Amino acid sequence: MKMNPEGLRVPSGENTLISKKALRSKNGRRMKLTGPLSEGGVFVSLKGDFGIKRVFRSPEGKEDLKRMITALGDGFIEALLDIDFDESEMLGSIKDERKVIFDFGFNDKHSRVFDLEMQQQYVVFMLKRAFCYTSRYHSTQMRPGEDYKYDHWPITGVVITDFNMPELKDGPCVDLHEIVSRSTKRVSLVCTNLLTVELSKFNKGIDELEGEKDVFLFLLANMGKLTEIPASLDNEKYRPLFERARIANFNKEEMKRYNALNRQKERAYAELYSAKLQGREEGIEEGREEGIEKGKVMMIERLIEDNLYTIEQISEISEIPLHQIEEIKANMEHAIP
Repeated sequence: MKMNPEGLRVPSGENTLISKKALRSKNGRRMKLTGPLSEGGVFVSLKGDFGIKRVFRSPEGKEDLKRMITALGDGFIEALLDIDFDESEMLGSIKDERKVIFDFGFNDKHSRVFDLEMQQQYVVFMLKRAFCYTSRYHSTQMRPGEDYKYDHWPITGVVITDFNMPELKDGPCVDLHEIVSRSTKRVSLVCTNLLTVELSKFNKGIDELEGEKDVFLFLLANMGKLTEIPASLDNEKYRPLFERARIANFNKEEMKRYNALNRQKERAYAELYSAKLQGREEGIEEGREEGIEKGKVMMIERLIEDNLYTIEQISEISEIPLHQIEEIKANMEHAIP
């Protein structure tokens, strides 16, 4: 390992030349790589589909994915064996049928199917949507003909969110949802399960991690904020995962995609700021308590829901005191049924 001009460690090898070029603009100056996809500018965030695919959906990431799902499902599902990736896009049987796109799907040697969906922006009906997504997998297993004498592969939808799902209020950070008989309290149908992971409920620091489940929860929640590999994880077991997440290791096409996504997200938020702060929202109420217009409140609520910025950053951008941002957030949480 060697040091780059910012004092960050970068690997030597065949990717080094590509990395140096990708990190420089046309005038030769180093590019600023911070943005919605990575808060620290060193590792890509795993809270979006770009980052989680870059790190886990590859031949090199297959082993880490297997370990992660096994760790998250500890106590709920049997350990995964060798896995193979499936198509991430499930087309309908007719042209007007809505197609389903997962972040990625995979199966293991136990004849089990998994689909994984990472969701950063707030979705009210996320749990229902995840359940309906698994239904498409079942429908593709149905064979034509008169007989129905075949079994279905059991399907587990892995739902990872950076927000609290209203249906799971007061539930644990990681949970498994099965079809259970209310009378016998036993699983009555081993067919469709949902493994939910709410990263917003995980608050352990690096020194508090206990076991591999905590490690993967920490990485999913914090990878984009890290500026170096934590000492306790700088080993042969986890180092390859960090190197796949390291922005400096992206190839030319990955860097182009990464920067394009950053610009797209930043442009969307810039437009949102402009529209809301200039009062283009219908029904702006003058003289709102403490001087916050309705348009600004709605803008702040949207930013809090999307969870791409801290409340401190929202306060700075909107020029609204932090205690008022905290009050708006508290009111939103109180309003969730």
